[in-house]
Amino acid sequence: MERMPSTAGERRQHILVVDDDDTLAKYIMSLLRRRGYRASRAASAEAGLAAIAADPPQLLILDHFLPDMSGEDMLVELRSTPATEHLPVIYLTTDGSRKRFRKSMTGGADDFLAKPFRPRELTDAVEVQLRRHYRRLAALSGAPDSDEGEVARMAEALARMENKLAEASQERWRAQLQVQMIAASVDHRLSERTARLESDNRDLKAYDYSVAHELKRPLAGILGYAEVLLHQHGGELNQDCRMLLDKIERHGRRMSDYIDGLLELTGAGRQTLERARVDLSALAGEVAAELHSERSARPVELRIAPGLAADADPVLARVVLENLFSNACKYSADAEQPIVELAAGRGPGEFVISDNGCGFDPVRGTSLFQPFQRLHDRDRYEGLGIGLATVKRILERHGGAIEGHGEVGKGARFHFGFGDS
Repeated sequence: MERMPSTAGERRQHILVVDDDDTLAKYIMSLLRRRGYRASRAASAEAGLAAIAADPPQLLILDHFLPDMSGEDMLVELRSTPATEHLPVIYLTTDGSRKRFRKSMTGGADDFLAKPFRPRELTDAVEVQLRRHYRRLAALSGAPDSDEGEVARMAEALARMENKLAEASQERWRAQLQVQMIAASVDHRLSERTARLESDNRDLKAYDYSVAHELKRPLAGILGYAEVLLHQHGGELNQDCRMLLDKIERHGRRMSDYIDGLLELTGAGRQTLERARVDLSALAGEVAAELHSERSARPVELRIAPGLAADADPVLARVVLENLFSNACKYSADAEQPIVELAAGRGPGEFVISDNGCGFDPVRGTSLFQPFQRLHDRDRYEGLGIGLATVKRILERHGGAIEGHGEVGKGARFHFGFGDS
């Protein structure tokens, strides 16, 4: 039990606060002390009953929620004990409804305060209840009542309090209704916006494929005519004409690859994410096996750390690993002993794929993840320049990121993660 320090001029009335909320209890005791009362505190019903027996208070401030029993149960025990059946009790609760008010008052409380309350409400209630307590004691002892209108005034005060509680309850109901209406409006607007975005995505996807089809159809005609001309009339053409036809075919096929790459890049930004726990070590093993079977050049040593896992879309995680492994194998092919390694990164959820290949100029590293940007000779290293851009877009869709580090002739390292699920 906590006791407030006394002052020379304090009143003799002792008030006990039974509340397990340390901050609120200290605040109430501070208010009481400034009014000159002697205040003490108990943090549970059991401690409160012991404190009442040891140092009987003239008034009890009782909270509804206590760790060992409810305030209502403690009221029942107080009113069933002769020594405390007339002890004034001010009941505290966060429920300011009329139902709670009636239940508390009929259960034995003398007054009722809904949290949060103003300091004046508490101190006024304390003074009123102490006056009533001493008048009750005088009546029980047979002493004359000096104020015959006190009962009527108290009844009027209780009626005013009940009306005030009813108004507060009504205002709270109106506020809750307004919050619900706002929430419903926001949900409706979000649903409409989501529907519009889904429709726009469908339209964009259809547009992408339409554009690709319209671009590839005349391109296929150009390539077809060039091939017919070369095979059917090749013998009639001189060497310069045959070389020009070869260039037409080579550049046409590269244009077709660019269109396919553009579709792949835009598709990576729109595919629906379906996260799951992905075993990256096992998935990387599958990707490495496929790359090994496809490569005609001398094999690359692929090192994959065990136990790597991430919360990611399994399909898109495979695309990420395919592009990163393929990229690393391609640019390390000229190394004396090509090595590509996948390992855990510096922090949780971070991974690193590294190689001992040709590396890149860090000054130009900002172009690594831009679509169709290449840092190496196109004739020496095949590709379109969209692999890393696709990886970056997929990881950002997951809430993750990727960054690249390298030096010319000293290989490259890519740190990446799929973000939080």
